[in-house]
Amino acid sequence: MRRAALVMLLLLGGCLRQAEGRADGDLDVGTATAGGVSVVAAGGLAHVRDSQSGALRLWALAPVVDLTLTPGANAEPEWLITIQNVLADARLTAVSGAVVEPVSRPRPTMGVWKVTLSAGTPARLRLAPPDADRPGPYRFAVMSDIQTALDRVDQVFAKIDAEPGVRFVASAGDIVQRGQRWEYDLFEQQLETLDVPYYSTIGNHELIGNPALWRDRFGRFNVHFAFKGVYFSMVDSGSATIDPIVYDWLDDWMDEARGAPHLFFTHIPPIDPIGVRQGSFRSRNEAAKLLSRLANGEVALTIYGHIHSYYDFQNAGIPARISGGGGAWPEKFDGIGRHFLVIDVDPARADEPGGGVVSIDVVRVDQ
Repeated sequence: MRRAALVMLLLLGGCLRQAEGRADGDLDVGTATAGGVSVVAAGGLAHVRDSQSGALRLWALAPVVDLTLTPGANAEPEWLITIQNVLADARLTAVSGAVVEPVSRPRPTMGVWKVTLSAGTPARLRLAPPDADRPGPYRFAVMSDIQTALDRVDQVFAKIDAEPGVRFVASAGDIVQRGQRWEYDLFEQQLETLDVPYYSTIGNHELIGNPALWRDRFGRFNVHFAFKGVYFSMVDSGSATIDPIVYDWLDDWMDEARGAPHLFFTHIPPIDPIGVRQGSFRSRNEAAKLLSRLANGEVALTIYGHIHSYYDFQNAGIPARISGGGGAWPEKFDGIGRHFLVIDVDPARADEPGGGVVSIDVVRVDQ
């Protein structure tokens, strides 16, 4: 009996930080050393997929990425830098300490540049489109819960590409069904048909397999970035909870975004608005804590996945959407099916109702 009680206590203790390893691991994303050069991506917003003397291959987690390359005494001076998941109009430029020359653009979301470093001088590079620093209106797409429909998600991507002016896709997770390597291989093949980058946190289905497979390809599980005066926080709730470290980050992110449009993405809704799938956090107390924080942080919109349909509601007075129509088994009888959202934002309208979120349109794929 005592042994059983001890085992139960240990199990409960191990559940106190369901996402501990994932949150801690985020701190290591965006750094590497190769060829006598250390590489740092600010905020972990680029994942170093491969680094060897004279060559770097990166995956961008945001529309704007700031890189610092610090050469040592015997550093390789010339580098070929390949960056995937970039905006179609993004360019890599030298802020200081280097000369950058474009080499090729194999597809809209992939660029290759030659970078020549100055001996002994840290190089500051920036990946960004020409309008990145000009606050202004733009649009992006939202989709989540692809899972079993990976083999036909290119149909959704074609519809997104047909929407005028969409800069990128933001996702609340569940890209794969079982978290297997072949699923990620297939997802990347499908991404080659999409003309805009795809930024995402994870869902619960990425945790069925080895979560390290996600990090090895895409880097952070929790991502925060700003683009043209609008802030995005994409948070890992794959274990139906959020790690305490991430709550600290979120507080800082909300302080940074205060007074500007701020959109919050996480996979599992804190509280299931319909109550039909147990699609909510493990703890209602934690759900209340998160929503109270988001309300006090003046978040303009919360976006969730997990429930394979579309819902328009409010939580803690904040406008909310569930968009789980990436192709996973749909909710029955609701007629929603595969879909994505197109959201228009404008930081100049942050003080108006909507907090800078101008419009949210549902685009059906199978109609």
